[in-house]
Amino acid sequence: SMWGQEIRVLTPLRSIGALIGTLFFALFWNGIVSVFVLIALAGLYTNLVGPLPAWFPAPNMDHPMPLGMTLFLCVFLLPFITIGASLLAAALLYAAGKIEVRIGDHEALVRTGIAFLAWSRRFDPTQVRRVDVGTTSWETNGRPGRTVVIEADRHVKFGSLLTDERREWMRAILHVLLVQPGSRQ
Repeated sequence: SMWGQEIRVLTPLRSIGALIGTLFFALFWNGIVSVFVLIALAGLYTNLVGPLPAWFPAPNMDHPMPLGMTLFLCVFLLPFITIGASLLAAALLYAAGKIEVRIGDHEALVRTGIAFLAWSRRFDPTQVRRVDVGTTSWETNGRPGRTVVIEADRHVKFGSLLTDERREWMRAILHVLLVQPGSRQ
């Protein structure tokens, strides 16, 4: 290819079914967690500031939690809040996310995300040995997820949120562009 040019391969992560399912579960999860977050906030406010304002949406606490128990609750809730935020992020990806692979002469990258909120992984396109479908390190319903794997100067895995058809399309296109000799001239 000519200097300063690059090849871009794009595939959307959009999926109405996955969006609806993920959004439903995210709203359900975060709805339950929000009750406990409000209790923790009420405990912090009561211990550090004073009596709760009448408008604050928390159960009436005649005997507020001690500060130590409130701090424990805050720390205890962190993984549950993280899961809720991850579910909302997955729903956003299913609504408007995309995977973009940019291939230049001496540098390539894989970007997964929405607009400027994307996660990038770089690799050397001149050192690609294989492009294949691999498995994730986690399981869903007792089976590992599927990813596209680029074996180059490092292993780059991506595309676990893609449908099987889009993942296979991405693998096939990248195999032609990165592995087959003379495909990028």
